[in-house]
Amino acid sequence: MGAELIEQPNVGGKRGARILPLDKETARAQVVRSYIFQELEEDARNPGDRSDIFPPDVDRFLRIVHTVSRAITFKDHEDFCNSCYRMSFEKIITNASTYTADAYVRDVLLLEGKVAIPPAKNIKSYVFGYPLQTQRNEGDIRYRVYLNPRPQHAVAVYRGLLDGNPPIVWSKLADHELLITCRDALVVYVASGSALAEILARLRSYQWDNSDHFFDEVPVMTKPADDLAGVGWAVDLPMTKGGGHVYAHWEAKGEEWQRGRRWIMDGTSADVNLSHSQWRSIFVLSALRKSAKGDISALRTELARIGDAAGLAPQAMFARPTIGPELVTLLENELFPEVTSGS
Repeated sequence: MGAELIEQPNVGGKRGARILPLDKETARAQVVRSYIFQELEEDARNPGDRSDIFPPDVDRFLRIVHTVSRAITFKDHEDFCNSCYRMSFEKIITNASTYTADAYVRDVLLLEGKVAIPPAKNIKSYVFGYPLQTQRNEGDIRYRVYLNPRPQHAVAVYRGLLDGNPPIVWSKLADHELLITCRDALVVYVASGSALAEILARLRSYQWDNSDHFFDEVPVMTKPADDLAGVGWAVDLPMTKGGGHVYAHWEAKGEEWQRGRRWIMDGTSADVNLSHSQWRSIFVLSALRKSAKGDISALRTELARIGDAAGLAPQAMFARPTIGPELVTLLENELFPEVTSGS
C-alpha cells in the first residue's frame, strides 16, 4: 500500500507546521495529517468518483484514505486507527490545535467532583471518567454514543451532559492531544435503547442553545443521530470470553505459524476485546490491502464484502458485527499481523 513511511517534519507545507511534534508517535501522526490535509483540499476541488454504496461521510473517508494509503504504509490496525481512522477532518481543516493544553487543564478543573481527574502531567489518553466509581458492569453496555465537540467547548458539553442523573454506565473525555485531533473526543456508554434516546434528547436540548459547540462530523461508521450535529452512535460489541472464532482460528494454525504472527490482543489472554473503532479499522485496513492495486471502486467492493461477512450492510456499519469463521479468515493478516524486526 505504498512505501514505508519516512519521518518528515513538514510534509505538504502549512499543515505540518501547525502541530508541534511531542514525540515520535506524534510526529508520525503529524505526517499522516499532512497527507490527509492535502487530499482534503484536492477532494474539495475535484471530488472524483463518488458512490452511494456507503453513506456520504464514509465514502468521503474512503476516498481520502485510498489515496493516502498509496503514500503511507500503516504498520497494523492500531497504527491505522490512531493516525488515520480516528482523525477529524474538520479539526485538521480548522486548525483546532489553537486551543492549548494549558487552557484545557484549566477548563477540566471545572469538572472536579464529577469526574476522575489525574495530575495533568500524567494525562496520556482517555482519563476523565463518569461515574466516579471504578467498578462497573461492562456487560450492561449496549450502545456507544460518540460526541465531537469543538475543543474549547468540550468541557462545557460534558458538564451539560452530566447535569442531573443521566442514564450512563460509563463515559470518558479525551486528553488534549486527542481532543484537538480526533472525532471521538467524548464517548458515552448506555445500557438500553431508552437510555440512548434519553442521552440524545439531552444533547438536542443542549444544542438548541449551543449549536456552535460541535463539529458537524461523526466517527467513521457510526450512525449520525437525528437532528444533532457531531453526534453518532453504534451498537456495542462486548468482550468475547475465550476469544471465540478469533482464538479458534489462531489455535488451528499451530505453533509454527503463530511464531511468525502477533496475537491481536496485548498479553496472553485468549479474550478478545476490541472497540468499535478498532474493529472498523481492521475492516478498512484489510479492504485497503486487498484492493491495493485497484481504484476506489475496488476498495468499496472489498469493504462491502468484509461487511457482508460480518453481517453488516454498507449503510449500517454501525450495527453489531458477527465475528464468525468467514470474517476471521478474511481479516487474518490484520488480526494476526506478521512479526517484523520492528515489532
